[in-house]
Amino acid sequence: MAAKKGKIPAHVKKREFSHPDTQHPIIYILEGVEDPRKPSQFFRYSLTSVLFMAITAVICGAKDWSQVVVASQGMAAWLSNYVDMSGGIPCERTFKNLFNAINPKAMEQVLRNIAELIREKIPGEVVCFDGQTERRTADKHLNLSGIHILNAWSADNRICIGQLKVDDKSNEITAMPELMESLDLKNTIITADALNTQKTIINAMGELFSYWNSK
Repeated sequence: MAAKKGKIPAHVKKREFSHPDTQHPIIYILEGVEDPRKPSQFFRYSLTSVLFMAITAVICGAKDWSQVVVASQGMAAWLSNYVDMSGGIPCERTFKNLFNAINPKAMEQVLRNIAELIREKIPGEVVCFDGQTERRTADKHLNLSGIHILNAWSADNRICIGQLKVDDKSNEITAMPELMESLDLKNTIITADALNTQKTIINAMGELFSYWNSK
């Protein structure tokens, strides 16, 4: 008997994939991302594999999905040491569709966790908070303002340890305390531009430093 519309039959299970190195900390982090696809035995690609391919390709310089595909094809043998590559390399559309379906906040947390793995905690580490509006994201005809991102850049490690999209109806002044609260900034030196020299930010910074120093 067919299941009710919109309800997944109990006997349908997600296809299981076998990753060669599930103990690797990055693979462990990626395995925690919820798969937005409905359960199916006919999945060709593991979500963990797709995420690992995309992140690795971007680190190697890929700037769009076609470059992610090319980079992944060139690294296929190396990638197979860490994730299940039995399905081969996905096409551009598959990469795009999967990333569009993933919860953005979950993906942001994944990137922060990976950054923490790479980051070397240095006493007096300089962390720079700076905002930037992404190019080609504004459209005057559709009355769309550009996407503004607040970044936390570790000058000593030369990596972005966190970022936050600034709400269209807000600004960096409200976003900076929120981003600071999500990061480990103990024993760091924080810098920001003049826009963020506000009482609310200084007060939030004082509270956070008191919290970090008590741990």
